Amino acid sequence: MDGDGARIRRYRSGGPDDLYRICLLTADSGQDATSLFRDSRLPGHLFAAPYGVFEPSLAFVAVDAAGVGGYIVGALDSQAFESRLDSDWWPALRRRYREPPPEAAGDPWTREQRMAHRAGGGAGARMDGAAVTAAKTRARTAVTSAGAEHAERRLVSGRPCGDLAGGAVE
Repeated sequence: MDGDGARIRRYRSGGPDDLYRICLLTADSGQDATSLFRDSRLPGHLFAAPYGVFEPSLAFVAVDAAGVGGYIVGALDSQAFESRLDSDWWPALRRRYREPPPEAAGDPWTREQRMAHRAGGGAGARMDGAAVTAAKTRARTAVTSAGAEHAERRLVSGRPCGDLAGGAVE
């Protein structure tokens, strides 16, 4: 991502592949996590795509000559967003990433099952009311490789972010 040549545009509903790709390429503490997941879409299922589906007006992407290389997504009301995920997003993931049977010995869960279980409301995963209130509005950002620091700053601070609020976005 060329931070200097990047422009910000609204996320286009119905095209989540960029969110999934960028999420995977940044899912290992900002680094490429491709080798860590058998299911390359899991990080996106958990951390990016739901925002594009349920809060598309708060989803933006950074685009340069090479294509989409970053995103910022958010939820205006985290509690309402979590409720929506509980009813309309997590059930399908729970069916896809089934828990191992209770009689299985040891820790038979794959990394993917553990992630989906925690993020989908498994034991201890839900935020309590105080945490939800404290995180009333939330946002996630991800930018791939070259120029990432500059591009991410443009996505979350300064004039371009002001432009997001003012409507000067493609």
